[in-house]
Amino acid sequence: YVGMVPDGATAGDKIVVLPGGRVPFVLRRLGSGRYRLVGEFYVHGMMYGEA
Repeated sequence: YVGMVPDGATAGDKIVVLPGGRVPFVLRRLGSGRYRLVGEFYVHGMMYGEA
């Protein structure tokens, strides 16, 4: 798969599809089980419920 990440994404960020979600997101771990939303992730063939 080929994808595009939002500006500001860095190595170590996680790409996830959240329960009930239709698009993947990029999350950054903050520690203590907390994450910050970096933005939406585009990956050809895995958008809008295709994953």
